[in-house]
Amino acid sequence: MTIERLEIRGFTVFDTVDFNFSPGINVLIGENATGKSHALKLMYAVLRSTRKKARITDDLQRELAVGLASTFKTADDNLTPLVRSGAKGADVMLTTDQGELKVTINEQGDARVPLSTMKKAADPMFIPSREFLAAFESFIAVYQDRVLSFDETYYDLCLALANPLPRMKAKAAADALRARMTSLPTGKITLENGRFYVDMGDGKREAHLLAEGWRKIALLSHLVSNASIKQGTVLFWDEPEGGLNPKLVIELVRALRDLAAAGVQIVLATHDYLLAHQLSLRAEQGNLEPPVRFFSLHRPSVKEPVTVKWAATLAEIEHNPILAAYARHAEEEQGLVSDQLRHERSGGAG
Repeated sequence: MTIERLEIRGFTVFDTVDFNFSPGINVLIGENATGKSHALKLMYAVLRSTRKKARITDDLQRELAVGLASTFKTADDNLTPLVRSGAKGADVMLTTDQGELKVTINEQGDARVPLSTMKKAADPMFIPSREFLAAFESFIAVYQDRVLSFDETYYDLCLALANPLPRMKAKAAADALRARMTSLPTGKITLENGRFYVDMGDGKREAHLLAEGWRKIALLSHLVSNASIKQGTVLFWDEPEGGLNPKLVIELVRALRDLAAAGVQIVLATHDYLLAHQLSLRAEQGNLEPPVRFFSLHRPSVKEPVTVKWAATLAEIEHNPILAAYARHAEEEQGLVSDQLRHERSGGAG
């Protein structure tokens, strides 16, 4: 499945915005509180609700309402906070290569699916910003029995991590996809007695003892190996750069490109200069297939709604807070150097 378009009206920080997605890699950038995570979670929750049935049924509408509440972790499963302040309701239209699905939430927080032409159920994957390979142990059982502050994307991720390795044809496809990701380390990841162990070639050790950046890479590798991420998956990843040093960021970019080339659509949100510009560099050279698309989410003030602009490269984006911050840093650095030179030329007086 591939997402083609997302239309949002009156949802959280959004008034009226449209996203037109690439079948390859889509990168959302913007300052904090501009709705990047909300857009990812919204699409994931809508697609997740169709895992069992894509036709309009009472079951689908219940799945959607529960999915939205659990994904956004609203109090008492109330969806009213998801409606933008002052709006009479929220409307969402998700268009995919398998059809359209419309969602409405009224002022009372009731969610409905007035339209669905989806031909098949979806199988999305969401990787939250917080690394969770080390936190996997006992999380599923505790989440099912207790009220936790983690939203359901973490629970879904743990279920995916717990999937056994596939057999026969599915295993061959998973192995082939994993083999394409030549930039990722070929460590061995095993689940033993509810705890993950990773061997990066220097001996097996508990995931807890591995650096956070390596755990993120290992998590991605394992999800590919057990076919939780496969051709046709829509992968949502919130801030994948967390805990990664620059070298691992570059290797991750290569892995994302390999996944996209193998038929995995990727939608990610990032604040990282290197990750975004590595993807943009390939796009500027015209050798990134399928294409990448960048979305700038901009909010002039907290009282105003978010606007969305998109382009094929970062250079074409109107509001680029990542580049703006680095430009300010460069100006400040140049100013400090100039001040120091003037001080030295004046003999250090004063």
